[in-house]
Amino acid sequence: MTSAAMESTTLVRELILDHIIKGMIVLVATVVLTLGIAVVWRTVGRSRRR
Repeated sequence: MTSAAMESTTLVRELILDHIIKGMIVLVATVVLTLGIAVVWRTVGRSRRR
């Protein structure tokens, strides 16, 4: 491989890794947000029943 080809391969790997990391961050944030909404929903639901 030439130097330019190696650099482009490295760049592609870095971009793919960056995309995977950002996707995982969004996934974790979505799960945390969903759990938070569920807790608030249950708390508000209990206070209305009393």
